Amino acid sequence: MSDSYESRGRSIEIRAADGGAFAGYLSLPPAGSGPGLVILQEIFGVNEHIRAVADRYAEEGYVVLAPDLFWRLKPGLELGFTPDQVRTAREYGQRFDTDQGVKDIGAAIETLRAHPACKGKVGAIGYCMGGQEHRSPPFRRSNSRSGISAAHS
Repeated sequence: MSDSYESRGRSIEIRAADGGAFAGYLSLPPAGSGPGLVILQEIFGVNEHIRAVADRYAEEGYVVLAPDLFWRLKPGLELGFTPDQVRTAREYGQRFDTDQGVKDIGAAIETLRAHPACKGKVGAIGYCMGGQEHRSPPFRRSNSRSGISAAHS
């Protein structure tokens, strides 16, 4: 990302199933509404790169939500790609609770579905750790009944 990148979206609150709350980056399409897309973060958090990915999908007509999946470890974690930051990101990735993460992804999906701009179906795309999350058996079980379409990178 360049130093001149300016995010189009904003942070919103997502209510977790266990009563907690966490942030998600919401980016709306130019038309103001569209189908939903949940972007599942890499091990670097909802950083500038993930926000830019969300904004690009929004430009294509999607209502996009990128939830902060590390909120239970360190809310708002944003890492870059230096060797030290990669090492830190891997440590967070190893400490991440997949079963709890799947529940938090479910909360993000429900938050997106309830948003007035979200019209139609909801899909999910995962990158790096997020790709592993939505390929996991708990994610597939919990979301196969809810009609989520998923892809991973």
